[in-house]
Amino acid sequence: MTVSAAKGRCRVGVCDDQEGFRRLVAIVLGLASGIEVVGEASDGRQAIALAERHQPDVLLLDIAMPEMDGLEALPRVRDVSPATRVVMLTGVTAASVRERALAAGASAFIEKGIDIEELAERIVEICHGAERPASDRRGGD
Repeated sequence: MTVSAAKGRCRVGVCDDQEGFRRLVAIVLGLASGIEVVGEASDGRQAIALAERHQPDVLLLDIAMPEMDGLEALPRVRDVSPATRVVMLTGVTAASVRERALAAGASAFIEKGIDIEELAERIVEICHGAERPASDRRGGD
């Protein structure tokens, strides 16, 4: 657990290529108690830079993105920010994709159809180590 998470504050980065969705998630998380959004990214390359620069406690990482997708970026994020818990926030539900992401170091999967308030609760749980199993599926697509 990083220093900021130990003090009760969870620093979060949000990476999704859909600007409206990314902004909505960042705004809602930023309003949630105990969460500070430290940066946003729109592709895997930007996610790596965000992780390296800000060392967030949690990074929400979309899978399907242009330039570099989340599965390709994931091991590189883990390299530059080993303490960051990477949460795949995605509409992709295929078991093979989940398995690849978990093997590459993802901490959890959250489907994009999740209720936005529940998303904030899950992020705090994950940040403080009380996460549900990585294979837990919440929300729809």
